[in-house]
Amino acid sequence: MTVMETACETIAHAFAEALDVPAIDWETGFFDLGVDSKMVVRVVSDLRGQWPGVRAVDVFSHPTVRDLAAHLAATHPPAAG
Repeated sequence: MTVMETACETIAHAFAEALDVPAIDWETGFFDLGVDSKMVVRVVSDLRGQWPGVRAVDVFSHPTVRDLAAHLAATHPPAAG
């Protein structure tokens, strides 16, 4: 699995948990899936374990799993561990 695929899996899992669904499509917009602002805050908090610099605005600016993963890979190195 590539770094990008791993990032996509991590992000998709976090949003699927927030939505209480088994999985989400990597290309569908978070807000089209029913994500709201409270969920964004919760998911961003969870994602900070891997990407300490991630912010809620990143989700609004990169509103799909694939877009957010690409952004995080390019701008926020993952946490060591």
